[in-house]
Amino acid sequence: MYLVELLLYQVLRTKAFLCHAELRGFEVMAADVDTLGKYVEHIKSVTRNFRVPLQNNYDPDQIAAYFDHRPHVLIFRLLEVFLLL
Repeated sequence: MYLVELLLYQVLRTKAFLCHAELRGFEVMAADVDTLGKYVEHIKSVTRNFRVPLQNNYDPDQIAAYFDHRPHVLIFRLLEVFLLL
């Protein structure tokens, strides 16, 4: 049921639900079915990412090297955390 609600949210959030003036009758329905099929494929591809297991072990040196080269990421995250408290 959650996937259906997510699909409806995605459809309503975009302009995909608007009717095009050049399409009539069956063409509108076929375009809607095609669009909904694309949304379902997108949701399937997104949910596949949740099946990848997270790492249990992290190398602290690699993490430090990552953030040493990206101080702006760390600053933005700290602002997010402390400004939303």
